[in-house]
Amino acid sequence: MKYIYVLLFSLIILPSAFTESSDLKFSVKFNANYNIGITQDKEGFIWLGTANGVLKYDGNTIKEYKEAKDGLSSNIAPVVFTDSEGLIWIGTAGGGLNVYDKKQTVSRLPP
Repeated sequence: MKYIYVLLFSLIILPSAFTESSDLKFSVKFNANYNIGITQDKEGFIWLGTANGVLKYDGNTIKEYKEAKDGLSSNIAPVVFTDSEGLIWIGTAGGGLNVYDKKQTVSRLPP
């Protein structure tokens, strides 16, 4: 009987003690009163549209895209969408539609 307990302990408890947690945690704070858009591109990157810009998550790090002369037209970006050509479409509040391509450029379409 003692061996059965040792075997059960070895099969159930020990493996969970040596596995990594699969919890996904972001150090970026989100506004809970605001919708967050989410999409995944062909390369597997996760894109999040937030009230404070767009975030690109690669599984390890987060890159932020913010309102700037050569960036987003507005930080308030509740809509993100990936099309069949791999372009990331970003709908902003008050800044119109933005298109992000693989050349690291953002094109703006007027509101």
